[in-house]
Formats: sequence, structure tokens, C-alpha cells
Amino acid sequence: MNLRLPHTTLRVLGTLAVLLALLIVPRQATASVSFNGDWQTGDNSQWSGLECANPLTQFQVVAAPGRPGRYAARFQESPTDVWAGNATVRCLSARYDTGETTGADSYYSLSAYMPSPGIGDNLIWELHHPYSLYSIPGCGVAPFALVVSNGGLVFRIAGGNCVTGSGWTQWEPAIPVPGFGTYPKDTWIDFVIHVRFSEQRDGLVELWARAGGAPWPAAPVLTRSGIPTMPYSDQYGVHNVSLYTEAGLYKGGSTISSTEVAYLDGYRRTSSFAEAAGISSTAVVPTAPAASSAPTIT
Repeated sequence: MNLRLPHTTLRVLGTLAVLLALLIVPRQATASVSFNGDWQTGDNSQWSGLECANPLTQFQVVAAPGRPGRYAARFQESPTDVWAGNATVRCLSARYDTGETTGADSYYSLSAYMPSPGIGDNLIWELHHPYSLYSIPGCGVAPFALVVSNGGLVFRIAGGNCVTGSGWTQWEPAIPVPGFGTYPKDTWIDFVIHVRFSEQRDGLVELWARAGGAPWPAAPVLTRSGIPTMPYSDQYGVHNVSLYTEAGLYKGGSTISSTEVAYLDGYRRTSSFAEAAGISSTAVVPTAPAASSAPTIT
């Protein structure tokens, strides 16, 4: 027997089906991720390449506890890992076309895990300037960096005009990250870094940090406002440069006494704190999942 439903009933059922689909299918984020380098592809293909002396031993994509995803990137340095590019010990994922420049306003997320016994002084993230600036004597240092220093975490800002012999207008090479004078080992540390890029004194830098799945702080733990955040050189006529991104381990020197290991995950560039921090549009104070156990290599 054929059962034919009235057209009105069919329209109602169709509307209900659409509503049900909207409830089931996740809503798209309101802000856009303009660069995703979270290694969830299972390799380093989201990046331009690796700056490592021995990539096969220094870099691996590993299984859980990737935070927040399935995978994490494992970086290693040892006494034999001197990179020929500038004769320094390093292993960095590099993306050379991220193109941060004047007028951009971006949020960056990154999670780091340093297993016991920890690591010595190392850069773990940076936005670097191009050859037109780093080739100038005294202007070679990257303008933004997150660094492990003396057992704690510090942040670097080097912006504004660089003059040979006197350096940068804005020069703060080691700003302590509050609450991380000693960084915790064997737990994930999550960061969100916000930069409004400008050559003028209207730039902004903000940093949020948390450890072990604690709630995000209600306000940035570090803020610098009203500063030049883009590097340039009047002396050499270099303006409106584009920066690029690197993350991993970088000693800044040519020697290391022992093998050091760090894990990174969740690297993204987006246009809002909420998306960088993984907060839903309705959340006020987020609570992250409990910290994961130690990484295992696959």
C-alpha cells in the first residue's frame, strides 16, 4: 500500500531534517586560521622544511599525547647536530612564507613539553626577519622569540629602527614570562601570543601562558603596548619587510654538552584569541583537559 503524505507534512519533515543536520554537523569557526603548522598531517609537510643538521635523528612526528591533536613534533639536539647553515646547534621547522608585515594583527598558539631532566637555554619559537635586515651588522637578531633561559621562560621583542652600533628602538631581549621563572617539566605548557604589527608606536604584544591544563588566565600575563613591533632600518632604507616563522630547538651557539629533547604541538596563526586558545564562542573561562602522560615515539 502506498502511503502519500500531505505536502505540508513533507515540508515540516524537511525543515526538521535540516535543523537536525545543523545540530549534528559542527559549526564553522568564526575566525580564520591563516596558517596551520600543528603537525597533525603526521609529518612536516605544513612547513617549508627543516633546519636540522641530521633531520632523520633530530625530528620525528610522534603519537599521543599530542596536544591538542593526535600527533606532536619531537625535536632533538646533540653535540654532533651542528647545522651547516650558520654553524649552530639547532633543529627547527621553518615556514618561509608566513609573511607577517605592517598592518597584520595575528594570534599564535603553541604548546611545548620538555621531558625530564629538561633542556638548557634554547629558542623554541620565533618570527624572523628577512636577509635585507639580518645581514645588517647589529641587526641580526629575530624580532620575536619564545626562549628557555636559565631554567625559565622569557620572551624577546626587537622592533622599530635598527641602527648599526646602537641596535633597535625597542629592545627587550629577555622579558620574564610571569609564573614561569622555572618552567614545569613533563607537562604541556600552552601559549597564545598576540602581535599587532606596526613600524609606528602603536604596535601591541600580548602573551598568555598556562601549564598542565589549567584555565587560561583572564588577562595576558605579559603586555607591551604603544611600541614599534615591526623591524626596519632607516639607515639602509629597509621598510615593510615580511617575517617568517620557525619553531623547534635552537641553541644559538655551536656547542652542546648533552642530548636535549622537546615536543611541540598545536601551532596555528589565527585572528582571535578564542580560536587560538581553543575556546568556544559561548565559553567565558575555559578549563582544559587534564595534562597528558609522557610522549612515546612511533
